[in-house]
Amino acid sequence: MSNARTREHVEIYYADEDMKSGEWSRMRTSNATMWKTVFQEDVFAVEGMQKGRSAPGFDGGTLSPVMDRPTRVFHEWVAQKFTAASKI
Repeated sequence: MSNARTREHVEIYYADEDMKSGEWSRMRTSNATMWKTVFQEDVFAVEGMQKGRSAPGFDGGTLSPVMDRPTRVFHEWVAQKFTAASKI
């Protein structure tokens, strides 16, 4: 392990417990394959951003003011959904 390596761990959550059944096995496999493809397509962009973040002039950066609010609202929404689901 080193600071030049990244380990990615991805989990896919389904809202309905029935999705765990064998009936949905092919759909889950297909869905996982599709998302793996999407994430693999993004590797070059993420690697490029990581290289930029290690540049001497990089100060940590910030999101643009235009994106801060929508990003926060989305994260709040996700947190509320997880909190509500954990109470069921």
